[in-house]
Amino acid sequence: MHHAGNELFWKSNKHIPQWAAEHIDLILPNSANDFSRVGISVDMYQRKDLRVTVTGSCGIFGGFECSGTVSISGTHDLLGSKSKGRR
Repeated sequence: MHHAGNELFWKSNKHIPQWAAEHIDLILPNSANDFSRVGISVDMYQRKDLRVTVTGSCGIFGGFECSGTVSISGTHDLLGSKSKGRR
């Protein structure tokens, strides 16, 4: 269900603006979430060495439980470990 909804419908839908298709992922029931959550993940800021993502999802079984996260990930070269050609 996740692959069909996110990749086949959302990402390939010609009616969805290109930015949305590239930066928004649907969270649908799948084995990684025990087939129990729905939500959305949005890349708020993205460049080669930094990414900020906001994610929100809610459980679909039992009580109404929702959660949200902000993730910041990236790479650095503070100690000069990358060769000059790869910076």
